[in-house]
Amino acid sequence: MTTTEKLLTEAREIAFRASLDASEALIRDVFHRLCVEYDEREPVRRETYDGETLH
Repeated sequence: MTTTEKLLTEAREIAFRASLDASEALIRDVFHRLCVEYDEREPVRRETYDGETLH
């Protein structure tokens, strides 16, 4: 499963916990926020593992 798929799955779960009748718009908004949070953490990962191979 790709990172995008994982974030979308998590967004759906969060949206349905917030509202049993979650709309696509709500899921999209939560997904967008999760993507922003992921992107904000990503540079830290690159600095930590720069030049290293992760397995």
